[in-house]
Amino acid sequence: MKNNNMPSCAMIELTNACNLKCLTCSNKDMRRKKEFITDNIFNRALDECKKAQIKRLVLFTVGESFLHKNALIYIQIAKEKGFSVSISTNAMLLDEVSLNKLFKTEIDGIQMSFSGYNKESYEKIYIGGDFGRAIKNLRLIAELCKENGTNVRINGISLNEEHKEKTLQFLENIGFNPLVLKIRTPCNFGGKINLNKEIDNGINSLIIDRKNYVMQTCNILTNRIGIFANGDVTACGCLDVDGEMIIGNILKSGIKQIREGKRYNSILNCFRKGDLSDLKMCSKCDFPYKKKASS
Repeated sequence: MKNNNMPSCAMIELTNACNLKCLTCSNKDMRRKKEFITDNIFNRALDECKKAQIKRLVLFTVGESFLHKNALIYIQIAKEKGFSVSISTNAMLLDEVSLNKLFKTEIDGIQMSFSGYNKESYEKIYIGGDFGRAIKNLRLIAELCKENGTNVRINGISLNEEHKEKTLQFLENIGFNPLVLKIRTPCNFGGKINLNKEIDNGINSLIIDRKNYVMQTCNILTNRIGIFANGDVTACGCLDVDGEMIIGNILKSGIKQIREGKRYNSILNCFRKGDLSDLKMCSKCDFPYKKKASS
């Protein structure tokens, strides 16, 4: 029986390095040392996830996983050990050969980061990206997912409603089901991104005006755990670009022990009390806030 205190998903960082400097991502300003996971730490992470009865893995945190030379090998190893495996990518490092190899691993899910409807709108956000290559790989991924029954999601950031609608229409025209498209307003990455400064289109982050929002316990905190390339465990695998939410290290403690530890539970208690003043990153983050229901 699964321990209720255990996360349902582990995000394992193959690398925190990235080949792009996206407008709405804090990776470009990361202070943490760039690292690549070793075979030893990757296998230790899988073992610890097994012990914690975690069945779903996302081989990604805040970098581009396919920068790691063993990314495909790690996917295959995780699949052979019985995990459900997904990965997120900007797809700039992939081509027809590598995509076919990826699908041969029988990976369960692929999330591609994409937003835009022409060269200018795409490359304004994905700085260093190539629109033509992105479109070519989008079409290949759509075709291969259909052939293999693999789950696919296109996850992107829109600068405004017009940008969002044009992106959605563009992706539907390529052949993607609207249900797999998640194009949303940018978050502020735990306060790391000043959206007013970064985006000149009048877009507003939730952080600017919270009077219409209510704080709730963050589901990233409760449902996920992040394992960095050096074995450090973060309470926030999605947004902790600088390692501010470290709660342990798998080379020293098991996931169960870490989740039952003082550091993790002190973070959880801050949410339960509704006071995030002691959590520098969480107190500035958009994610814990949900729009109030209309009265």
